[in-house]
Amino acid sequence: MRKALIGIVGKPDNTDDMWSYIEINNEIKECVNKNNALAIGIIPQDLKYKKAGDNEYDLDQYEINDLKEIISRIDGIVLQGGFSSNSYEQEIIKICLEKDLPLLCICCGFNNMVRALGGTLFEEKSDIHSKSGVKHVHEVILKQDSKLFEIIGNEKITVNSIHRKVTSPEFVKNCDIVGICPIDNTVEAIEVPNKKFAIGVKWHPELMQGENCMDEIFKKFIESCETN
Repeated sequence: MRKALIGIVGKPDNTDDMWSYIEINNEIKECVNKNNALAIGIIPQDLKYKKAGDNEYDLDQYEINDLKEIISRIDGIVLQGGFSSNSYEQEIIKICLEKDLPLLCICCGFNNMVRALGGTLFEEKSDIHSKSGVKHVHEVILKQDSKLFEIIGNEKITVNSIHRKVTSPEFVKNCDIVGICPIDNTVEAIEVPNKKFAIGVKWHPELMQGENCMDEIFKKFIESCETN
């Protein structure tokens, strides 16, 4: 049996004065590799990175077709965290959902999943969620009849929280809300029903390896990719 080929969607880093880069989170790559799968970077083919929500820079059909061709060659997609969102990330999510290709969206990837499904996010203005470097920040309450609860096996988990945008139930569309922060009722996890695997989590499970059953998220994601 061949190993599943997992695409990790690269994110641009334009902090260098001379060059621009596409980055891949090494911790996510490690989670893919240790579950006996191969990791490969998904690099957008458009010439200019187009920020999410900027209609002037929506992808054209040629760029979308390039993404479809790349995605057709892999078994599952991970959208990673980061400090910016780009239009190609939402297009990738839409393609995966249309093809029923397993999809795991983390932090900023969660944001793009919310947007791709027609929802809205807003700036985090409290001191609850932007806690870089803190391993355990707040609880998340999981919906018991969800795939995520089935994977983790606990109704309450404690997670990290490293983000600047949040959303609440009234702003989430076309998916099931399966995880809530009990402090302020912000949405921490979503699932698209009737898919092999289409889960978005607001925290970073790759930074919690070995605890709270976080490894199981990647394990079950990879297993769903192996059935393709």
